[in-house]
Amino acid sequence: MNRTVYISDDGDDANDGFTLRTPVYSWKQACKLKGGDNSIDMHLIGGAAERIRNEIAKKEKKKAKK
Repeated sequence: MNRTVYISDDGDDANDGFTLRTPVYSWKQACKLKGGDNSIDMHLIGGAAERIRNEIAKKEKKKAKK
């Protein structure tokens, strides 16, 4: 059975991220929780998708400048 990490604008990175009631806030924390386990899905709640896309794009842009 796959587990899911929930990400939300109302989340908190101190949460465990594994239920709708305890989402994390950041993509970075979600990736830490996921580790290398490809059986864990990421689920973005509400407006988190756009914020996370921006977070990833900013990281990629920073990486490209190096």
